[in-house]
Amino acid sequence: MKFLVTRPLPDCHRTAAKLRAFGHEAVEEPMLTLRVTLPTDLPAKDYSGVVVTSARVADVLTVSPIAERLKHLPVFAVGDRSAHAMQEAGWQDVRSAQGAVDDLERLILDHKPVGPLLYLAARDRAGGLENVLGKAGLSCDLVEAYAMEPVACLSARVADDIKAGRYDGVLIYSARTGETFLKAAQMTGVADALRDVPVYAISQSAGHSLEGWTCVIAPAVPTEEALLNIALNPH
Repeated sequence: MKFLVTRPLPDCHRTAAKLRAFGHEAVEEPMLTLRVTLPTDLPAKDYSGVVVTSARVADVLTVSPIAERLKHLPVFAVGDRSAHAMQEAGWQDVRSAQGAVDDLERLILDHKPVGPLLYLAARDRAGGLENVLGKAGLSCDLVEAYAMEPVACLSARVADDIKAGRYDGVLIYSARTGETFLKAAQMTGVADALRDVPVYAISQSAGHSLEGWTCVIAPAVPTEEALLNIALNPH
């Protein structure tokens, strides 16, 4: 089978490699590209910890001159994936909330940091963790580390494949990716052809924007393992 993988790099490479390992064809077409916005200097503060809600922060820090200044600090990560990424980037004291932003808030409050926290986040993000921590009496400096920029249109190769009905499925991993994919398909003039291409979304919310344009299928559990299972075993 042939699949279109739309998630950002480097995740796009990893998912495509899994599909190829199973003997399928995978075309990589990231809908969002990372642009580093992290400044090369930070306020002269004695931070007591670094807060991260995305593994991409680790990717940004690996090429940032401010990383060495922060590596002695504990890291409060929203989940195991972001925690592992920070460990791979060189941090030793990394604590995972193993869940969502609410769990991260509880983890930080339980730790009772004595100084300001540095929250490295995306430009476009859900929730307001810094505000919640502020209301709890904690000082938290929000610094935007990166932005995920949407592509404007699909590549000629992918557009031709969609029109020719060559895909057995399109993989969508986030609501923003789904929205960007639909807009890019419309801009490229192939949106109507999507009706013949099943979309496998990691969750119903991720594929919501594509409902009405094509068949959107989501697993009961929002994990990549579950997503690939339904994509590779269509009923």
